[in-house]
Amino acid sequence: MENASTALVAWLFALIICSLLEWSSIGSDFFNTYFFVVAQMPLYGLVLFGCYALCSIGYHLYVLEDCTAA
Repeated sequence: MENASTALVAWLFALIICSLLEWSSIGSDFFNTYFFVVAQMPLYGLVLFGCYALCSIGYHLYVLEDCTAA
């Protein structure tokens, strides 16, 4: 258990250092960089997943057959 915690802290520390280095290289031109597009990708993925889920639920409700034996 101790090794897993140590590895987690090490990975999080490395992630924070890399994020700080990336943030410092971006500077004030944040909205015109590729980093802004990459930062928005999880939001786009969530929206696309929601659209897929709604379409899938709607389709399966449309083709649902009534069970007359019940």
